[in-house]
Amino acid sequence: MYYVVAVAFPTPEPERSAQFLKNRLNFNIKYEHDSWWAENGSTSLHLIQGDGSGVLEIQCSDIVSDSRQLLAFPELEACTELTKHQQQLTQELQCDCGFKLCISKALNEDERDEIIALTTTLPWDEMVRENVQRILLITPLAFRDSARKKVAERAEYITVEGGELTVGLAQAMQALVEITLKFQHPALYEAMLQQNINASQYLNPKSWEKEV
Repeated sequence: MYYVVAVAFPTPEPERSAQFLKNRLNFNIKYEHDSWWAENGSTSLHLIQGDGSGVLEIQCSDIVSDSRQLLAFPELEACTELTKHQQQLTQELQCDCGFKLCISKALNEDERDEIIALTTTLPWDEMVRENVQRILLITPLAFRDSARKKVAERAEYITVEGGELTVGLAQAMQALVEITLKFQHPALYEAMLQQNINASQYLNPKSWEKEV
């Protein structure tokens, strides 16, 4: 087995690049064996004399804020605007010591305008499947994968228990009601209506109106 200990990173000015990485990006740097090295715990760079073709990619959680902060440094200027690709948002910045930074943020399903399919075992009515997938958008992103799994499993259990082979609207809506916390029932009710489903067959607004 082979272990990568560092990536050779070409730059016209290795020493200036090392100082930039230290002062602006919090890298640890050292001069050893007539070379500059930089590392931050996850990436180790061997800064070598080169033509400046190196591109250092930085993952961001808030790319708009991070871009603004980086461009406030006099060493950097924007090469491109923030650009949305299929899976991520990126921007290229030019450093005056010769190399480029590419800052990027992976887009979540909401930012991609993507509706993730349910993982199912039984056949589903396709319109019902689509309705459930859209209704689940009311679920916070952090809990959505779990909600997809729970609603699919519960709907299929109800279907089999009722002697059916295909998951229909009634089974799917019952499953949604059962897996959804009561305080979210008003939002679930509205989401059903938005899918042109008669929500009053599955939820009673008076039940939470009394609680209020």
